[in-house]
Amino acid sequence: MVLASKAVARPAGLRNPSGHLPLRILNSLVEAPSILMAGAVRVLCEPLTKRVLTGAIILDIPLQWGTHVAMRQGTAAALGAMDGFDVSVTTLALIGLYIGWLFTERAKSRRLRIVWNWPIATYTATVVISLFVSANLQLSLFQVCLMLEMLLLYLYFAANITSREEIVALLRLLMWGGIIEGGYVLILAVTGHEFALIRAIGIKSVIYHPVLPGEIARYGGTVGSPNDAAAYLAVVIVLAFAARYLMLDRKLRRLATPVLILGVGALVFTYSRGGWIELTLSAAILIAATWLKGGITPRRAFACGALLFLIVAALYIPNPISDRFTANDNGSAYSRIPLMHLAENMIKANPVLGVGANNFAAVMGGYEGPEFRHAWIYTVHNQFLLVWSETGIVGLIAFLWIYGNLILRGWRLWRTGDALFAPLGLTIVAALCGFMSHMLVDQFSGRPMIQMVWMFAALIAACEVIRGNETAGRATAQVDKSHAELVAA
Repeated sequence: MVLASKAVARPAGLRNPSGHLPLRILNSLVEAPSILMAGAVRVLCEPLTKRVLTGAIILDIPLQWGTHVAMRQGTAAALGAMDGFDVSVTTLALIGLYIGWLFTERAKSRRLRIVWNWPIATYTATVVISLFVSANLQLSLFQVCLMLEMLLLYLYFAANITSREEIVALLRLLMWGGIIEGGYVLILAVTGHEFALIRAIGIKSVIYHPVLPGEIARYGGTVGSPNDAAAYLAVVIVLAFAARYLMLDRKLRRLATPVLILGVGALVFTYSRGGWIELTLSAAILIAATWLKGGITPRRAFACGALLFLIVAALYIPNPISDRFTANDNGSAYSRIPLMHLAENMIKANPVLGVGANNFAAVMGGYEGPEFRHAWIYTVHNQFLLVWSETGIVGLIAFLWIYGNLILRGWRLWRTGDALFAPLGLTIVAALCGFMSHMLVDQFSGRPMIQMVWMFAALIAACEVIRGNETAGRATAQVDKSHAELVAA
């Protein structure tokens, strides 16, 4: 009886514990995904995670670390069309940043702050609308998804860059990207071959080997084609030049010298005439604007003279650069003219809505006449004609609006005289003017330069917001000071 009473008095939680074990295991399995998801969201909300993902996106501009999903191996892809959905480090990092942003703002009971850009939004809308006239819907979807991703990239960075320190940190990352790309192009030029390991992990390693007599090897590094690499390097070199001579941050200025050395050396080995002209025009704008504002000093005059001497020497002393401008290029330059006529035929037939985003290569066979029988046929090497032919006149206007708007706002920042914002604004103006000259002879519908330009748009928007907040803060402080003085009196 005593034993029985003890058994009855045993706590309920100790009765047949093995009978509840399956239920506990089941509950753990059900709760585990929620716990893991909550932990992942918490990590994504951390400032350190935000900095890491932001850095990954900036460095991915030159690295282009990713792949194309649902790739189309066909005639259109071989003739210059985008051949798949772009999924990259930028895509994954952007997803993480948005999750962290959404949950952070919700935890603080704040609405998302959106800094809108109507030119970019309008151009994105025209690309989406072009789906309705596309002969090949899948090809258009490739471009539509890329442009929507870039719009999301702009919206995130424009809203989340909230301090001068963050702007300087982003500029450092942009310059580190230039060091990586410039260094890798020079390594390829020295070794003369790709690295299987680099390509195996999803990073491009591009070399254009000579095919015809008289041609030379051209190097694109991780960005992509040599022309894409040249456009990117020219922009980063201008940024480094401005950082070296205009900006005040010491860490930024220390990065300028390696960027200039590696970047200029790599730009030479791209053998891109458009890239060389782009850099020359950008540098001329940067120097002219600086001189107009600060005057001509002996140091600046000497630097300009040395630069002019190098340009003249590069053009007139026999070397690979002068040969690229003066020697037989096997019709490379002339071949762009028939492509422009082809784009003209396409525009005349579809002036308003175009033929659909990323569809130039897919439909151009229907616009070829007898005059193209012996011509080199490819996607037109002129970004403005390509945009017009694919998205119509509205798309072209929106595209030009993007660049005109950024140049105007960058010039306004330059006019402020701010120690950080003014030189950054001038750098963006010079870089975009040079890049637009390059777009006259090449097409840039891929991710690298779109991502760079949209990032510049976000930086300009952030500078304007930060400057506006600082002005409002000073005005409030002045009002408070005046009120305190009146009370004291």
